Amino acid sequence: MKSHKVKEGDCLASITKQYGFHDPDVIYSDAANTSLKSTRKNMYVLNPNDVVKIPEKETKSTELAIEATASFKVKGIVSQFKIIVEDFAGAALANKDYELAIEGIKFEGKTDGTGLIEHKIDASDMNGELTVYLDDTKKNNICWPLKLGCMTPHDEVSGVQSRLNNLGYFCKNEKGNEDKTTKAAVNAFKKANGLPDDDIINQATSDKLQTIYGF
Repeated sequence: MKSHKVKEGDCLASITKQYGFHDPDVIYSDAANTSLKSTRKNMYVLNPNDVVKIPEKETKSTELAIEATASFKVKGIVSQFKIIVEDFAGAALANKDYELAIEGIKFEGKTDGTGLIEHKIDASDMNGELTVYLDDTKKNNICWPLKLGCMTPHDEVSGVQSRLNNLGYFCKNEKGNEDKTTKAAVNAFKKANGLPDDDIINQATSDKLQTIYGF
């Protein structure tokens, strides 16, 4: 059985595609990954250096008559890109035109009433850019660079930092170093959400952050 050491940008969808499987749950629910599954409740949010065991693939064969013609359909692996966009005050950017570029492929549309944008993308996509226009003239916009698959679990300090940054609380780094900006961001988040007025990252903090952020 092969072992895959997770690197930045990996999730079960991209790993599934890399090893030629069609369903991430085949790998995630394999008995060899019981420990990983108990630690990483969300298969799409892994931590660099996690180890994923890759089961052996089942071989299927089909008998065909000589000179017969047959068609086979190969299942591809796609991921669901989903994001809610808000302004700097936390209000949804509802019904706004947007342009989304993922690895050179462009999508256009309007956010829904909650600021939601959804598209199916390739499981191996890692980089993109999202531009949301604030008015009909498209002269004013907010633009976000995107790094897909790089969000670490919510109970890792790096995962806390990245979620805080995406929610508008400033952390200078997302590498797990609890510097002054991280402590200030944690304190501001906790005060805004009814948690104790301190800068300590504990289970209650990370769980609250997971609930608000969505994962």
